[in-house]
Amino acid sequence: MDIVTKIQESSPELTTLVFSSIIVFITWLIKTLIEKPIENSRNTFVKYFEKRVQILSELNANLHFIAYFPLNTEFKENLQKILLDGLKSAYISKEIFDNTTRIAIDETTNEELTLKTIKRIENELEALVSKIRQENEFYYKYTDIRPVNRIFKVLMLFLMYLVAATIIFSLLLLIGYLVQKIVTANN
Repeated sequence: MDIVTKIQESSPELTTLVFSSIIVFITWLIKTLIEKPIENSRNTFVKYFEKRVQILSELNANLHFIAYFPLNTEFKENLQKILLDGLKSAYISKEIFDNTTRIAIDETTNEELTLKTIKRIENELEALVSKIRQENEFYYKYTDIRPVNRIFKVLMLFLMYLVAATIIFSLLLLIGYLVQKIVTANN
């Protein structure tokens, strides 16, 4: 504390500057520690998501053509190229990989397996697209071109987070109170 008193005695402006700098540094550090991992996670999620939708769409299109033209081998060759690309096959589920491999390799087209695989891929695509829709709705709901509306929507989002944090904090206090009562009742 001796250093703090010397700084305060030397110049109040310097004291204000030093403490402001410390507060700014701590704020920046906390923001970076919280925001950076979330941002990295979000970027990874978006890249994976886009790639997965693209690959499933390619597989779906080729399987539809195989279902309509079972004697044409060109689409089976396209499937084989997609599956042989090791990076692409990592984005699909084991069941879809196994089924599309079987469809791409077999000389005669198993229509039942092809339709089942198409249905499975379409279900996965629908789930992915619905997630994209939810993200877009959230984005459109809380962003706006007009600055006044944007501020209002950000405040609305902040209030929602504040209410959620208040509820969580209240529940934690209630649990702490109940635990304290139980411990004191047992003693």
